[in-house]
Amino acid sequence: MCAQSCRFAAARVEGGTVRVLRDGQPVTRVRYAWADTPVVNLYDVANMTPTSFELVVE
Repeated sequence: MCAQSCRFAAARVEGGTVRVLRDGQPVTRVRYAWADTPVVNLYDVANMTPTSFELVVE
C-alpha cells in the first residue's frame, strides 16, 4: 500500500508549528521518522529530535 501512496513532503517551521506544504495530491496522514533507520531533520532548541509519529489528517 505505501509504495503507491507514501511520498516525501516539503514542510517549514513557523514558530512552534511545523507546516506541511500542499502538493495537490490527497493527504490522509502525516508521518515523521517512519522507517527502520530514518533520516531526521527536525530538532528543538535543545538539539533533540522528536520520536517517530503519525498524525491523521481530517
